[in-house]
Amino acid sequence: MKTFAIFNMQPLRTWPRSAGLRSLEGLAVILLALGLSFTMVGQAAGSQAENCLSCHHSKKEWQNRPHIHPPMNEGCGSCHGEPHSDEHRRQLRGEGARQLCIDCHPEMAASDPDRHDSVRFVHGIIGGAGCTGCHDPHTSDHPFLLVQPINRLCLSCHPRLRGVSRGHPISGHPVAGHEEGRRPGRQLSCSSCHDPHGSPFRHLLFETPLGGYFCHECHDGLAPKQQTSAR
Repeated sequence: MKTFAIFNMQPLRTWPRSAGLRSLEGLAVILLALGLSFTMVGQAAGSQAENCLSCHHSKKEWQNRPHIHPPMNEGCGSCHGEPHSDEHRRQLRGEGARQLCIDCHPEMAASDPDRHDSVRFVHGIIGGAGCTGCHDPHTSDHPFLLVQPINRLCLSCHPRLRGVSRGHPISGHPVAGHEEGRRPGRQLSCSSCHDPHGSPFRHLLFETPLGGYFCHECHDGLAPKQQTSAR
């Protein structure tokens, strides 16, 4: 039997120290240990980043950018292995930056051109520069860690549309400056119609342009007809 008292140390009541209570006490100890462990890991991650920045001075400005890659909060070692030597370039933990990205973003595996089960049309830059051709793996001033604002980024590889504010894909259609109809809250951009990673449809469209499905996503008045397969 165990006695509990309040303030005046007089017995308030007795409580049998049952197996259930012992289990709760054990759970409390485990949670406390985990809390201390996470605190130590956080401190270690901070110390690791400070240690890296002591040589990589130019990277200190990254900490002031509005969009930070979450693994950065866990320390440089999340993506980089041994800091002095490694079998991979830039001391990355994986074989190539693209594979390292897919390890944490498995939903992007379908856009890996090296996979036999990838989508039919994969954005060409993924097979070349890889994910870092468009995304900064550390921090960025732009959403989704893009290296430039999205339309400017697309035009850096597709200069044919530079200076075009409307008229694509059809006459009078805007390409910016309006709220997107398919994804409320976003501004109209190249990615409103094109998937920047890969698609089963030509031109990386998010839906087949046949049968009205593509336009119907934003224009409710255009009722879709029977859907057809990608060509």
